[in-house]
Amino acid sequence: MSARYAGFETVSQFEVKELCERLSKPKRQHTDDDLKMTNRSAHEIFKTRSNHHIKTRFIGKKKMSTNDMQSLVNRLSNTKSERVPDSQRIHSKEDKYMKGVVASHAWNGHIKPYTKCSHENFENVLPNAFHGTVIKCQTGQSEEPRNMTRLQVVIDDFTNLTLNETFQYLPDPTFNISNEPQKSVQSGGSTFTIRGEGFNNVGNITVEKVDKPCEVPDDSLAVCKTPPHLNNETNNQTIIVHFDGLTVHIPIEYVTDPTFVRFGVLEYDKESSITIKGRNILNGARREDYSIHVGLDGSCFLPDITMQSITCYPPKAVPRTNQTDANTVYVIVNVGNIKAYIGDLQYKEDVNTLAFVVGALAAALATAIVIGLSAVLILRKKKKKAIKEFKMELMTREEMIRKASREEFADAQMNIRDIKSDLVTTRVPYSNYQNYILHQLFPNQDISNNPLLHDSEITDDRKAGIKSAIEKFEMLLSNKLFLKSLIQTLDRPNMLTMQEKAHFASVLSISLLGNMRLFFDLVQCLLVDMVRSSTKKQHKVLFRRFDSITMRLMVNWLQIGLYKHLTSRSGIHLFMLYRAVQTIIEMGPIDALTGNSKNTIAEEKLLKMRIEYQSLTLQIDLNGNSDQHYPVKVLDCDTISQVKQKCCAQIYKNKPASEIPHNDELSLEWQQGKAGKLLLNDIDNTSDRNNGLVCLNTLKHYMVQDDSKMALMYKQHDDDDVYVNSTEIRTESVTSEDITLLMPDKCGGEELETHKWHLVY
Repeated sequence: MSARYAGFETVSQFEVKELCERLSKPKRQHTDDDLKMTNRSAHEIFKTRSNHHIKTRFIGKKKMSTNDMQSLVNRLSNTKSERVPDSQRIHSKEDKYMKGVVASHAWNGHIKPYTKCSHENFENVLPNAFHGTVIKCQTGQSEEPRNMTRLQVVIDDFTNLTLNETFQYLPDPTFNISNEPQKSVQSGGSTFTIRGEGFNNVGNITVEKVDKPCEVPDDSLAVCKTPPHLNNETNNQTIIVHFDGLTVHIPIEYVTDPTFVRFGVLEYDKESSITIKGRNILNGARREDYSIHVGLDGSCFLPDITMQSITCYPPKAVPRTNQTDANTVYVIVNVGNIKAYIGDLQYKEDVNTLAFVVGALAAALATAIVIGLSAVLILRKKKKKAIKEFKMELMTREEMIRKASREEFADAQMNIRDIKSDLVTTRVPYSNYQNYILHQLFPNQDISNNPLLHDSEITDDRKAGIKSAIEKFEMLLSNKLFLKSLIQTLDRPNMLTMQEKAHFASVLSISLLGNMRLFFDLVQCLLVDMVRSSTKKQHKVLFRRFDSITMRLMVNWLQIGLYKHLTSRSGIHLFMLYRAVQTIIEMGPIDALTGNSKNTIAEEKLLKMRIEYQSLTLQIDLNGNSDQHYPVKVLDCDTISQVKQKCCAQIYKNKPASEIPHNDELSLEWQQGKAGKLLLNDIDNTSDRNNGLVCLNTLKHYMVQDDSKMALMYKQHDDDDVYVNSTEIRTESVTSEDITLLMPDKCGGEELETHKWHLVY
């Protein structure tokens, strides 16, 4: 029997009596089903009949006696089931408990609904606390914090389970409740906060008449929802909050529920916000209490809420809806227990952006192609026209340039012919050997005052000693080694200045004119030593500077040796080149102060301004009393000094420069002026003055005409000369004011000398 009934539950007294009654009944007749069960075990037969809910007595070969039944009962009562709860498998989810905290325990086994907890501090098993393998018990009160060390669970008065673990009673939570009541809408569901300490030790925080328990963000704060307002109570009510077995009374003031204005069907463009109007929106409810549902699964973002309106941004994607129109969804405002239907939101249908963009791009592309083709055709037409006009203009300019070139070439040929004819009669004005040497070795010095051309004043008593010293010095100068040592010594740094070195080289060159072979050997020896003593980097710039006596001697030797070649061969060509360049340059405007010219080959000296000018031919009378007149070509933009230079160049051509008078020594007189004879000056009282600048007078300023007669005279200090027109002097005299106006400005000329200008500022 023990083997056959192994694995069954522990049999109670009631079940034993029921089994005895069934076994005491008489044996029934065999049926077909009984014959089929003959070969089965008693355990299987009992299980099968139990499943079919058939109450029959135990099948046996004979009726059991009272002793047999008692023996069976004893054996069944002592049978230990394999499904008896195991006390070793009891475990606790929490180690710390306080008054009212529910203690949950679980084990591997089946639990009957009449199980109970037994401990002096456990009140009772909670209703509906059985969940298969879980029992929930509620603790009792404790006067002070303490620890429990023993837990006993009794099941059906047969099984006692004991758990030897520690349970701790903690202090009750403390509260910080304000005397001012918190506001809530009458429909309930508004959130309110309770502040204190020890909230994490509480199992559940619940509000009466509210199903949802409170939330505990931290140990000192609990967020709960208010119950609905009772109709038979005043607006100021007290609600009860349960902290497990501890209750707290919270004063609440109920206010009127918020109302909202419906907007019917509202079109939404998926970008802007919608506004929901109403009253008492924030009266009794907080911003966190509000939520707006759009459709079945959409929510509205709430950036701003006031007492009269709610601003929200619906989702851009259309939420799910239960309406026939897929683009129309309902809008519901939730605040506490209030769910207010506001209206329907109709999303505008999305335009096929891709098709629109493709169409726009195609149209733009077609338009661009048409415009491009039109522009290409127009540009080609304009280009052809521009090319044709450019060719015509180019041909016109080429013709003008050819004409101007022919004229200028003819003028140049005439000038060259005049130069050649002058050279045939007067030849090239070469300087003699002595003047050439002095000009080359002592530039920018007056030759007549050079001490080398004059004998030194020496007394008779010193004459013999000086003559002997000079003879000995001449012997030293003929020694190449002495000259080399002397020059290298003087070439040392900080011995002589640049001017002193140049002057020494010039004097030494003159002393060596009688022995050019020695001069050549000395220069060669010095150059070889200088090249050998320099580095490779210095070779490139060795002959760019002439700051040594050696380089000066080399230059002087070359200049002295070229004199014969210049006078016999290349001098005439250089002179003709000089005269040709001078003639071409003087044919165009030249600024008297800067030297910039219109006809020049030097870019830095090019006159870039466009200046209108006209060529004039003046009849020049030398000294004003000669019957011979010299025709001189000038420009109306030339200053008086430039006119004097051109007159001197024409009158004193092919003569040495020393015989040509300077501009300051000459005066130019216009003999056919409007007021008689008129003395022309660069600056006088009639000069143009503007902002402290004075412009030099030109022939155009005096309105000189072509083929006018001029007199070039040496300046004479004669106060009796009156420059008036000869035809007008017979009828009237010139007043002192007219004479003063035409006289040179001697007072302010020096002050404005630094502020002069001619063609350019």
